[in-house]
Amino acid sequence: GAAAEEPEEEDPFAYMDAVNVLSQIPTSFWGGLEEKKWSLRREQLDILLKLLEAAPKLETGDYSAVVKALRKVVEKDANVVCVSRAVECLERLAAGLRADFGREAKFCFVPLLEKSKDKNKNIQNSIPRCLDTLWTSHCVSLGDIMEDFLATTKHKVPLVRSVAVAWFARCLRNPQRMGFGIKTSQIKPLLLQMVTSLDDQDASVRDSAAAIFGSLIGLLGEKKLLPYIEKLDAVRQKKVREQIPEAKSAPAPAP
Repeated sequence: GAAAEEPEEEDPFAYMDAVNVLSQIPTSFWGGLEEKKWSLRREQLDILLKLLEAAPKLETGDYSAVVKALRKVVEKDANVVCVSRAVECLERLAAGLRADFGREAKFCFVPLLEKSKDKNKNIQNSIPRCLDTLWTSHCVSLGDIMEDFLATTKHKVPLVRSVAVAWFARCLRNPQRMGFGIKTSQIKPLLLQMVTSLDDQDASVRDSAAAIFGSLIGLLGEKKLLPYIEKLDAVRQKKVREQIPEAKSAPAPAP
């Protein structure tokens, strides 16, 4: 991008040596994930996790087979320990590849949210952390996943809606250098959905929707969003206004 007005902090990631992890994955990994015994499946995931933990920056390469295998664990494995390990591996891949994980990140986004309906504590911790890493490691922009996000806000399981909307709210409060990447054409469907989500039966969804609405007023200005604000009753308008961040320059959505 163009030079910023203020000097950016040095990013230590730029100076790290990239590690080739793909060549270190043992051939037993692939068959091991199909083992009947959960402890044997976990063993293989632990091997991969150790390799990834030792490599904060990963060499670019074709990770599609690894990600496909991990996604299958997230979607199909009945053991919560194995699922959590697979999610941790995806988080490490996102952190180590950053923007190079973009295609895979989009491939995993819905399965991760879908799995968040599991009330297990490990899964409830690991999935939001992984989703946050997709954002803070610049793997996806909010525009990239908008369609999937909006579909998930209508999910029949309240916990899935709650995890999705809370994640989006956190992203808007945590601007990245690349901006949010929200396209102008996406703002209307996003706001209309937040108007609906402010009526959700789940209180945490309502709270996060108010935070998203407030952040967007902070970014785009109240005048622009008046048609949407006017759709809310006085109670909800107050709830949204309480969520408008203190004025400070934040990157505007991409045109």
